[in-house]
Amino acid sequence: SRKRKLTTAARMESGDDRSTNSEPDHSSGVKFTLTNNDVMLGRGSTPHRHPGNVTYRLLVDASKELYAICPKFHKVRLARAIVATVRSHGRRFLQSVEDG
Repeated sequence: SRKRKLTTAARMESGDDRSTNSEPDHSSGVKFTLTNNDVMLGRGSTPHRHPGNVTYRLLVDASKELYAICPKFHKVRLARAIVATVRSHGRRFLQSVEDG
Protein backbone atom coordinates (compact mmCIF):
# COMPACT_ATOMS: atom_id res chain seq x y z
CA SER A 1 0.00 0.00 0.00
CA ARG A 2 1.18 3.51 -0.77
CA LYS A 3 1.66 5.99 2.05
CA ARG A 4 0.44 9.55 1.78
CA LYS A 5 1.94 12.65 3.35
CA LEU A 6 1.09 16.33 3.53
CA THR A 7 3.42 18.99 2.16
CA THR A 8 3.05 22.73 1.87
CA ALA A 9 1.88 23.85 -1.52
CA ALA A 10 4.85 25.41 -3.31
CA ARG A 11 2.65 27.26 -5.75
CA MET A 12 -1.03 28.07 -5.83
CA GLU A 13 -2.98 26.76 -8.81
CA SER A 14 -3.39 30.32 -10.07
CA GLY A 15 0.36 30.84 -10.51
CA ASP A 16 3.56 31.60 -8.71
CA ASP A 17 2.92 32.47 -5.09
CA ARG A 18 6.39 33.62 -4.04
CA SER A 19 5.37 37.15 -3.03
CA THR A 20 3.07 35.93 -0.24
CA ASN A 21 4.86 32.71 0.67
CA SER A 22 6.17 33.15 4.19
CA GLU A 23 7.10 29.49 4.52
CA PRO A 24 9.94 27.66 2.82
CA ASP A 25 9.14 25.16 0.07
CA HIS A 26 8.83 21.82 1.85
CA SER A 27 7.97 19.80 -1.24
CA SER A 28 11.20 17.86 -0.67
CA GLY A 29 9.44 15.44 1.66
CA VAL A 30 9.01 17.14 5.04
CA LYS A 31 5.88 15.76 6.72
CA PHE A 32 3.26 17.90 8.45
CA THR A 33 0.32 17.20 10.71
CA LEU A 34 -2.90 18.63 9.32
CA THR A 35 -4.80 20.86 11.73
CA ASN A 36 -8.36 22.14 11.53
CA ASN A 37 -6.98 25.58 10.64
CA ASP A 38 -5.04 24.42 7.57
CA VAL A 39 -6.41 24.57 4.04
CA MET A 40 -6.22 21.21 2.31
CA LEU A 41 -5.59 21.42 -1.42
CA GLY A 42 -7.35 18.83 -3.51
CA ARG A 43 -10.68 17.66 -4.79
CA GLY A 44 -13.40 15.52 -3.33
CA SER A 45 -15.37 15.37 -0.15
CA THR A 46 -12.46 15.19 2.31
CA PRO A 47 -10.97 18.61 1.44
CA HIS A 48 -14.48 20.04 0.90
CA ARG A 49 -15.56 19.14 4.46
CA HIS A 50 -12.27 20.02 6.17
CA PRO A 51 -12.85 22.87 8.70
CA GLY A 52 -9.95 24.97 7.38
CA ASN A 53 -11.36 24.76 3.87
CA VAL A 54 -14.82 25.77 5.08
CA THR A 55 -13.33 28.89 6.69
CA TYR A 56 -11.27 29.61 3.57
CA ARG A 57 -14.35 29.34 1.34
CA LEU A 58 -16.21 31.80 3.58
CA LEU A 59 -13.36 34.30 3.11
CA VAL A 60 -13.40 33.75 -0.65
CA ASP A 61 -17.19 34.05 -0.81
CA ALA A 62 -17.03 37.37 1.07
CA SER A 63 -14.71 38.71 -1.68
CA LYS A 64 -16.65 37.47 -4.73
CA GLU A 65 -18.64 40.64 -5.43
CA LEU A 66 -15.56 42.85 -5.29
CA TYR A 67 -13.61 40.38 -7.43
CA ALA A 68 -16.33 40.37 -10.07
CA ILE A 69 -16.27 44.15 -10.58
CA CYS A 70 -12.59 45.01 -10.21
CA PRO A 71 -10.05 45.22 -13.06
CA LYS A 72 -7.81 42.24 -13.77
CA PHE A 73 -4.70 43.65 -12.05
CA HIS A 74 -6.74 44.16 -8.87
CA LYS A 75 -8.05 40.59 -9.06
CA VAL A 76 -4.51 39.28 -8.69
CA ARG A 77 -3.94 41.56 -5.70
CA LEU A 78 -7.20 40.46 -4.12
CA ALA A 79 -6.36 36.76 -4.54
CA ARG A 80 -2.91 37.31 -3.02
CA ALA A 81 -4.46 39.28 -0.15
CA ILE A 82 -6.75 36.35 0.63
CA VAL A 83 -3.77 33.97 0.72
CA ALA A 84 -1.81 36.42 2.89
CA THR A 85 -4.77 36.73 5.28
CA VAL A 86 -4.97 32.97 5.67
CA ARG A 87 -1.23 32.69 6.29
CA SER A 88 -1.16 35.66 8.69
CA HIS A 89 -3.39 33.65 11.02
CA GLY A 90 -0.85 30.80 11.09
CA ARG A 91 -2.78 28.68 8.64
CA ARG A 92 -1.09 26.70 5.89
CA PHE A 93 -1.99 25.46 2.44
CA LEU A 94 -1.22 21.74 2.45
CA GLN A 95 -1.32 19.17 -0.29
CA SER A 96 -1.45 15.41 0.15
CA VAL A 97 1.11 13.57 -1.97
CA GLU A 98 1.89 9.88 -2.33
CA ASP A 99 5.19 8.42 -1.23
CA GLY A 100 6.63 6.58 -4.08
